Amino acid sequence: MSGLDRALEALIAGQWILTLEDDGNGNEKIVARRPVGWTGPGDPYERLVADDHAAMHRLLTRRHESEDTTPTLRGIGRQFPTLGGVMGE
Repeated sequence: MSGLDRALEALIAGQWILTLEDDGNGNEKIVARRPVGWTGPGDPYERLVADDHAAMHRLLTRRHESEDTTPTLRGIGRQFPTLGGVMGE
């Protein structure tokens, strides 16, 4: 199963919530976060931010290709500038 397949499966299963948020400058960002009460693998406060749908697609695919189930330290995120977004927060 590819990273894209795993990402789509996770979205369908409700393991990510996608929303649009204003960045304060009048631009909308696409944000993916874990649902409230998340008890699955990884950081329950994990948050992915992208400028557009294509960038979010790449972030989720890359996130599920690595499938790192180790919780991240809160407040420390990994940057993926070439993908147009931030992973973690």
